[in-house]
Amino acid sequence: VTDQAGNTSGVLNVTSFDVVIPTITEVTPIATPTNNTTPTYVYRAIDLDGSTGTADWGGSCDGYFSETVNGVGLGNNSATATSAMPDGVYSDCTLVVNDGVANSNTLNISSFTIDTTAPNLAEVTPVSTPTNDDTPDYTFSSDEAGTITYGGDCSSATTSAVAGNNTITFNSLSAGTHSNCTITVTDGASNVSNTLNVSSFTIDTTAPNLAEVTPVSTPTNDDTPDYTFSSDEAGTITYGGDCSSATTSAVAGNNTITFNSLSAGTHSNCTITVTDQAGNTSGVLNVTSFETTTPTCTDFTYSGWGVCQSDNKQTRTIISTTPSVCIGGSPVLEQSCTYTGGGDVDKFTPKVKIKNSRKKYKLHKKKTLYLKKKKISFQSRDEELAGGKVQLFIDGKLKDETVVKANGDWKVGKRLKKNGRYKIRFKYFNSDGTFLGESRKYKIKIDTRKPRFVNLPSFLTKRVGDRVHFRATDSKKSKKVQKKVKYYKYYFLGKKHKTKKPEFVIPAGTSRGLHILKVRAYDKAGNKVTKRVVIRVR
Repeated sequence: VTDQAGNTSGVLNVTSFDVVIPTITEVTPIATPTNNTTPTYVYRAIDLDGSTGTADWGGSCDGYFSETVNGVGLGNNSATATSAMPDGVYSDCTLVVNDGVANSNTLNISSFTIDTTAPNLAEVTPVSTPTNDDTPDYTFSSDEAGTITYGGDCSSATTSAVAGNNTITFNSLSAGTHSNCTITVTDGASNVSNTLNVSSFTIDTTAPNLAEVTPVSTPTNDDTPDYTFSSDEAGTITYGGDCSSATTSAVAGNNTITFNSLSAGTHSNCTITVTDQAGNTSGVLNVTSFETTTPTCTDFTYSGWGVCQSDNKQTRTIISTTPSVCIGGSPVLEQSCTYTGGGDVDKFTPKVKIKNSRKKYKLHKKKTLYLKKKKISFQSRDEELAGGKVQLFIDGKLKDETVVKANGDWKVGKRLKKNGRYKIRFKYFNSDGTFLGESRKYKIKIDTRKPRFVNLPSFLTKRVGDRVHFRATDSKKSKKVQKKVKYYKYYFLGKKHKTKKPEFVIPAGTSRGLHILKVRAYDKAGNKVTKRVVIRVR
């Protein structure tokens, strides 16, 4: 220092000091993931005061690395955890380096993961066995991703596993049983899983070999013949051509099968193949051609004899034969009898109904039944016919048939196309189909035309005791001969009268003046016509 007089003091030497902050850089981070619970971390520190400093660890790493040891030297420094660190992610670790004179710097440690848990493996879908696929698929599960290692006979181009199910395809394997295949998975932290033992499986690429042993004898009248072939493997049988069988499984050795029923004729296209459990199908075995013929019937079971018919013959039907499928033989289906008329079946005389009417009409053995509707039905209750059948014939042609109900009720019918006369006949069958006979012929006439009056004016003048004529006819106007109606009804002075005569007499006591006469004419079918006449009585 120099004062005002120009005097300069002696030199004062200032004590040395350091204001430079240390420089810290990461050299070797901790590997991640790692299964090392006492990992080592390498870093570089420079610009220290002297050659040493101190290191302070923070965050999740606090307490696992030394914090007070001197000797953080210039250059690379290596720090190893002094106690085991638990599994987990370490993303907040810090390192503070002091240079000894209060200068310090902080380094953020790169995040790392400690993992000491190995993957766990389990079989999901084993290889189907036996199989004819020499590069089969296999599925296992792992709870961690990783690298796959194979052992034993098995290997694969797939070397990486994911967390979850993993389907791999084994490299080509030789035929035979493979019982030593293993799989392990090593995760990213080098933890090795349990050893997964692949379930034993067999690869079979050889197809069964078939040969004919006993062909079908030919010709044969057995429509379900036996046939024997051999196979050197068990498996499933497939049939081709005309032949089939209920036998679908073959054993190793001789196999005798029975073909299903075959039609008569030559069978030259029958084939057999066998597919083993591995899916290998044999070559086609061509069954030697053979001929089947229909056997002759040797015995018959018959229905009862039917009713004797007008040709003095009665018949029966075949219910079953021996054998069940046969031809020919000598069945007796007809015999002579004495016809005595319609027979018992005429007791099944049905009632007749017409459309929109509750009235039932009776068929007559000799008389013609007149009906005024074209739609007619025949019905009855005959318990003897229960379960049987009734057929309706009109003018010799089958028009309807029905199955008789359990209580004997039956009904047949037909809508006739035009007016006219018809012949009706019924055929009866019992419950086993035996023909019981046919009825006599019944006659009906359909008449839908109303009758008409021919000589009744609308106004008449008469005296007491005079006759009034009111003739009606059931014929068309073009007919020369007029048919009579069945009967008349007339109404006069409040009284109703029925008569077959086409006339009436003005009764005594009838007063003079105008009176109404109402006359109705009815034909045999029940059709009617009405006429009103005004009569002046003098």
